[in-house]
Parts: sequence; C-alpha cells; structure tokens
Amino acid sequence: GLRALRGYRFMDAGSRGVRWPDEELAAALKAAPPLLARISRERIWAEFRKILSGRAAPLIITRMAQDGIFTIPRFLPGTITADSPGLQALHHVPLGDLPLWREKVNGDVTWDLKQDVFAQRADPILHPQPASKAQPFRYYAVMDLEATCDERSGFMPQEIIELPVVLLDSTTGQVVDEFRTFVRPQVHPSLTEFCTQLTGITQEQVDAAPTFVEALEQLMMWLKGHNLLDGDEVRDMVFVCDGNWDLKSMMPKQCALSELEVPAVFQQWVDIRQVFSTHQVRQHAGLIRMMQVLRLKTEGKVHSGIDDARNIARISLALMHDGAEAGVTSQIKRLDGMQAPSNGLDTQKSFETLMMHTATARLALLLSEMADDVEVVRRALSVLKLSKDEIQRVCRHLQHMGHLPDPARPDELRRYRTALGEELSGVQVSMEVALAEAQGPEQVQHVQSVRDALSRLPPLRYAHNDEPIISGQWLMKRLQLQQGKLLGRLKVWLYYEQISRDLASVEEMEALLFGDDKLDWEGRDPDTMPGQLWQRA
Repeated sequence: GLRALRGYRFMDAGSRGVRWPDEELAAALKAAPPLLARISRERIWAEFRKILSGRAAPLIITRMAQDGIFTIPRFLPGTITADSPGLQALHHVPLGDLPLWREKVNGDVTWDLKQDVFAQRADPILHPQPASKAQPFRYYAVMDLEATCDERSGFMPQEIIELPVVLLDSTTGQVVDEFRTFVRPQVHPSLTEFCTQLTGITQEQVDAAPTFVEALEQLMMWLKGHNLLDGDEVRDMVFVCDGNWDLKSMMPKQCALSELEVPAVFQQWVDIRQVFSTHQVRQHAGLIRMMQVLRLKTEGKVHSGIDDARNIARISLALMHDGAEAGVTSQIKRLDGMQAPSNGLDTQKSFETLMMHTATARLALLLSEMADDVEVVRRALSVLKLSKDEIQRVCRHLQHMGHLPDPARPDELRRYRTALGEELSGVQVSMEVALAEAQGPEQVQHVQSVRDALSRLPPLRYAHNDEPIISGQWLMKRLQLQQGKLLGRLKVWLYYEQISRDLASVEEMEALLFGDDKLDWEGRDPDTMPGQLWQRA
C-alpha cells in the first residue's frame, strides 16, 4: 500500500510533466486500495501531503480517484471522485497562486517537454559563468570537513582531519584558489580502518600534518592573503557547506577541544542544501542527489574533503547561474558587523511552511463540499494525524468557503483580509475563482471583482493590524468591567470596528466608547455583539 502511494507520488516529474505508469504498474495501482488498510494513517498523510504539494497534483489526484483510492474510509472524509467539484476546481487553480510555487512560475501550469532535461551540464569549474544576478557576497569559500570516525557508535570525540576550502568569485563564476591541509588528531591519533576506507585519508598523511591550531592559523593567513579577513572583520565573503554539520557542530566542538574561540568568520554560513531546496522547490537533498538534479557529473571520491568541496562548489556555481540567491541561511549567534540571514528565516522551515500551506489549501478544495461540516472534517483530519496547524489551515479555508466580502464595501474587504491574513486570503480567493468556474461566467465575474478589490485595498493604518489596539486589561480599568462574556465580546467588537473603520490610535478607539457616536454596548446582550472578524453568512 505504501509503495502504491509512492508510485503515485513519483508520477509527478516536476517541470518535466507526468510519468504515466505502464500497463503492469497501472493494473497494480488499481488493485492497491485495499492495501491501504494496512498502512498507518501517519504514513498515508505523509505521502499524500507530498502529492498535494507537487506541481502535477491535480493530474495525479485525478488518477488516484479514478483508481478508487479515495473509496477507502481511512483515507479522507466524504466521497471524492474524478467528477467531484473540488477535484475539478483543483485543475483551475493557477500554480503560481499557491504559496510553494508562487516564486517559481507566473501562474503557468504548462510544461516544456521539448527541453533535453537529461543532457549533462558542462562542468561549472572548467567552464565558468558568472551568477545570473547579483549575489549577497562576491566571494564564497566552500568547505567540507572530514573527521575521525568509526563504525561503532559512541566514538567520541571526533576531531577534524582534513580542512579543505575552494574559493569562488560569484561575479566571474571562477575558482579563485584552493586551500587544503590534513590535520593531526590529538585524542585519537590513530585512524580507524573504517575512517581510512571512508575518507581515503591515511595514517601517514595525518602523522605528517599540523595540529588543528596550526592548521587553523594557516587557513586564516590564506584568507588574509586574499584580502578577505582584516582581524575579525570579514570582507564580502561567506563560507558554504553541504548541510550545517561542518560549522554548527564539528567546528565548534573542535575549537572547544583545542581551547579556542570559534572565529567570527565561521559563525554564519550558507547551507547549500537550503539554497537548493528553495530554488528547486523540493525537500532537502544530499550532495549526490543535488548533482543529479542539476545535471552535474560527480567528480572524485565521496567523503574526500577536497573532492566534496569541489562538488559543492559545482552545485553552488550552477545554482547561482540558474538564478538562485546564496544568502546566509545559518548562524551560531548574531555578531555585530556581520550580515544577518538574507530573509530572516530558516530556509528549510520556510520551505516546509510553504509546502504545508500548499497541501492544506488543495486539501480544503478537495473537501469543499463539506464546508458546512467543518467539525466533521476536523475530527477526520485529526484521526488522519494531521498536525494542529495543518488542521487549522484546512478548517479556516472551509469556514470561509463561499462567503466573500462585498467588493464595494472596504470595511468588509478589510475584515476579510485581516481574518484570513494577507497570504491566506489570496489563496482563498484563488480557490473561490476555481470553484466558481463550474457555476458559470456570472459567478466568476463576481469573485474576480472581489480579487481585484482586495488587490487595490491599501494596507491598514495601524502597523500591528493583527493585534487589537485596546486590551482587555485596559477595558477592565477604564470601564470597571469584570472578566466574563461581556468583556470578551466587547473586546472582539472593538477589534471588529478597529479593522472595519481602519482605526490606528487609542484616541480613535476611545471615541468608540466615550465619543458622540459611541457604540451602544451598555445593557446590550453580549450574544448580539460581533463574535469574530469574519464568519459564514
């Protein structure tokens, strides 16, 4: 059953379109639905989540419906067939309207299959080309550490035994220089047979090598020789690694072992996996997989520090030439005078968030016929082991499905946008357009008018528009109210009016309570006050 779900997932070939199964595999997939009963719900959702976030999701999910996958009670609530309105609407949502794909396409869901995507790319080191757009740094120092190790668990402490760096110039795409030294370990001076086989580093090489303190000094002098270091000041250069292990784990441990402070130049870096996953819109991949996706030939020995550094350099150059931005992704701590991460976010977290937002939006659309049974959906998704955030996203989409603001009323538009959030309201309206297309041009025109009105709506005057200006404590003090339903509903009502009227100061809010046109809240039944910013009619 799990292999069947993966079979559907692997049909999605991204920008290359869809890999449709041959007759034998197609027959096996049609026989697969009963096998899903043997899979845990967590595994079902883990696979389906990836399918939902894929580029070809509408086509793949239609195939799943045709094969009867959704007839299994443990899969999804409701009945989803190839003719279900939600599934039909899924085909009409522009790819560029979905969070995961917004940066990658301009709403175009067609794919160019004529390009020879399997042709190997020319070696970026031998055939240098500059980055296609300006990068945050001119120089990128690619590092891949090798350390003592053994196949048995608990081998501690690990020590650096190879310190290689490949220096790149992003403006030319050229390798400026290379640095490499082996390092003599102190705690475990004799390499294990496993370590030598894995890294190719011999006992003779480390015996003749400098200690870590000496090797580090050599590296610092090399960087200064290229005018990239002036004391602790780093000049237009950043380190690049494959993952975070080298500089977040191994370097700090080695420095502690050698009784050294971690040099400032090592305290922020570019994780090329995160740059790759953001640019390629896919989950993290290891070095070999990144090389395959970028159509690069892997050179040298895997786990040779210098060979791995050169291959990471090839990946970095290819990504920058393809338009990726290699900004800082990771750091040990914030340092004065050093550049903060380019987007202020952990890139992997950002990717996972975008993936979740895309999957939950599409799932909500599939379940759109259950918009009036949100609690049933909530329970079903909880059984399917969706996370709380995922369930909340799906249910928020469903709760607002079919209930759009009047495009001629700015107060409704403001409350709708604030209740859903900027990003979620855009996705919601896109789904509403897709659903409306099955109801005729008149309904589509109405939804499009809402979208246009939202796009023209200026930002709210109050900078923190997701927060009420007036707090419950303020109300208790000024109005002598006690905690209870009246206080809670009055606070919501004031926020409702804050957004509706686009108020931005305490003075404007006070006028709602004490001015000539004050709200008629005294003596009013709390249940008749607005209970939330936006709700179904």
